[in-house]
Formats: sequence, structure tokens, C-alpha cells
Amino acid sequence: MANPMYRQIAEDLREQIESGQLEPGQQLLTEIELRERYGASRNTVRDAIKLLTALGLVETRPGQGTFVPKKIDPFVYTLSGDPAGPGVTEGASYLSEVSKLDRTASTGPLQVEIQQASDDVASGLGITKGTEVISRHERRFIDGTPWSMLTSYYPMEFADRGAAQERPRHQRGNRAIPGRYTPHPPGRLSRLDYCAHT
Repeated sequence: MANPMYRQIAEDLREQIESGQLEPGQQLLTEIELRERYGASRNTVRDAIKLLTALGLVETRPGQGTFVPKKIDPFVYTLSGDPAGPGVTEGASYLSEVSKLDRTASTGPLQVEIQQASDDVASGLGITKGTEVISRHERRFIDGTPWSMLTSYYPMEFADRGAAQERPRHQRGNRAIPGRYTPHPPGRLSRLDYCAHT
């Protein structure tokens, strides 16, 4: 018994992908072009694309078309052990190990917020649940592809100590970019803009 037409189309496209005729990142013919090429109906072509999508051989991008997905080489590295111990920081280790593989590491803009500590966060910091803490979120990329989200939590006293240490710097005439605290309506997280020094 012959395979249904949509399976025949999917198999033909699959062979083109696996042989390298259709390369990673390359766009497939449009739906209209595929219909003309195989003499098939719209639903038949769509069923073929759905099958290839389910197999992970293609991906459809709204408004752009259907593409062969780019292969992502996995990157694995060991997280630092004791954060209080000597040696390079976890962030420096990540940058160093990515560079050794001739790949490009980058990070997104930092997002720093004030929020109430959950059970897990409170337990880890040794504070009461619901106490205000600072959360710091950093997105990391490898070759432009999102790789990880790093989230850290700090007691509010860290910010208070930092502000106390910053006052003498201002008094000595050192130039700094001040942090800004922008309140939001009740029930929403408050944003604490990242403070940088030059």
C-alpha cells in the first residue's frame, strides 16, 4: 500500500535535509512553491510540514516561513564549588571556557529587582519568608543563542552597606553613576536600576 502523499513529500524533504542538500538555517520552499512542485493540495503540504516539525527536522517561524533548524553544539561546564573559596569567579570561568572553544560568550542587560523572599530563598539566606531581598537576573548567550539564566538573591542589607560605603566616595570627589529606585504600584515588583562606577 502506497504511503499517503503528505508522507511522500515529508520523506523527500527529509532526505534533502539529512543529505545536506537543505542546510541548517536554510529556508524551505514556500507553501505555494511546494504545492506546485509536488502537485499537492494546501492541506497535504501542511500535513507534510507538520510531520517534519514533529520530527524536529524543520521549524516554522510566523511571518517568515519554514526553516531547517541550526544545530546547536552543547556546552557543558562545571559550576564553581565553594563560592567563598579562592580562585576565579563562576562568571570568569564561563567566559574563559567558552573562549577556549573558539565560541563567543555574551550576556544580556542585568535586571535587578526588589521582591519578597519565597520559602526557598528565605531558607537559603537564613531570613524570614516575605522579607525583602534583591534579585539579580543575567541572561547568558553562546554564539548569540540563549544558553542560561543566572539568578542570584541578596539580603537587603547588602544594598544598605553599599550605599553607606558609597557616601565617602562621593565626599572624596570620585565620580559615580548613582543608582535610582523607581517604585511601582502596590503588588508589583519594584525596579532597582543597576549602579555602575566609572
